[in-house]
Amino acid sequence: MFREGDMTTNIYGVFYTDGGCDNVTGMGGYGIHGYLYNEEITKVGSGQKDWELTPSGYVEANPKRPGSEKLELWKHLEELAKDPKVVNVNVVKYVDVVGSLVGNATNNIAELSAMIHTLDYLNGHPEITKARILTDRKYVQQGLNEWVEGWLARDWVKKDGNPVANKDHWIVLLKIKRELEERGVDLEIDWIKGHAS
Repeated sequence: MFREGDMTTNIYGVFYTDGGCDNVTGMGGYGIHGYLYNEEITKVGSGQKDWELTPSGYVEANPKRPGSEKLELWKHLEELAKDPKVVNVNVVKYVDVVGSLVGNATNNIAELSAMIHTLDYLNGHPEITKARILTDRKYVQQGLNEWVEGWLARDWVKKDGNPVANKDHWIVLLKIKRELEERGVDLEIDWIKGHAS
């Protein structure tokens, strides 16, 4: 069982977010899956036969992976990456969250809701010092990493002169993201291809 007081090393997280809705009814939902890990050597396997759990996320198990590829995947835990016996990060907790959206939802709102709840989770767990969040919606990833500061400077108007859609969601996201950054959380938000096998 994970308890904050048990942590003697830095805690990091990897999270996958997704959302969707029925455009006819406006009902939708979102989901978050992830894991928290520390800098200790794994004592047991991950329980995922075909996958390795890395600081960069899940990767397909590959016994022939060259050392340079492992070092790239493990960037900030290079000492562990150099240990040939270490295959997975030491998971201290899995995180699974689902939620529903009723009425007036869109796919973008569902994806934004997933990101809001992920950032909010991080904000409620001060032991997490670094997190990588993977979304399959470029709208969310580029919005947070590239567009939102420009929207804010133009008073929530896009370059083409149109108002920013879902402004209330973006305001919440920006507020929580800034709180995390002020606390010193190293936050990485990346895009991953959706529904890939």
